[in-house]
Amino acid sequence: MQKWLWSYAVAMLTIGGIVVVQNLWDLTKSDWASWAQAIGTVAAVIGAFLVARYQIATGKHENAALEQISHGKDLLALQHLAAELAQMCVLANFEKSNYVEQTIYPDAAMEFRNVADMLSKFPVVTVVALGEMETVLHLRRIAIKAALIFERDRDIKGDAFVLRHRAVFATYRTECQQVSIRLQTCVNAVAPEQFTNKLRTHL
Repeated sequence: MQKWLWSYAVAMLTIGGIVVVQNLWDLTKSDWASWAQAIGTVAAVIGAFLVARYQIATGKHENAALEQISHGKDLLALQHLAAELAQMCVLANFEKSNYVEQTIYPDAAMEFRNVADMLSKFPVVTVVALGEMETVLHLRRIAIKAALIFERDRDIKGDAFVLRHRAVFATYRTECQQVSIRLQTCVNAVAPEQFTNKLRTHL
């Protein structure tokens, strides 16, 4: 469309220029006014087209920037959940082993269930668009499995609980940390410097 318009404008101006040059001395004031009006009309059409193209390009750029920020927010939320799960796998066990269950997680099973619920409520369309569906499902499975451990062994405390579940919680923590670190990189790539101060760090 743009090439066609430019070709048309050049052709019109060329033809007009040839006619004007051939009849330069025979043109009256009225003729000059007509030619000036014609040239002005062509220039106005070209100008309007270029303004419209600029506005469309600007709108697309702004929409793309807003979409990037929106994706960055979604990835940031997921990164926070991964980091929280990693932290819970350490602190919940620490509290259990030291008989201080009222410190941060008075009911660790419920806390893990809450995280699993938040992950299950993550918008599916958004998750798929981000390419992180498997990540959400994996984190949710970890949260549910951790909740089941605390529910099943609610009455076991101290070293008995830690020794029984140390290896599995170490694995959960490592997996969650790896996800969180990878998502940090994704957030910075999608929305550079937008959420740097809001990213979760690790123990």
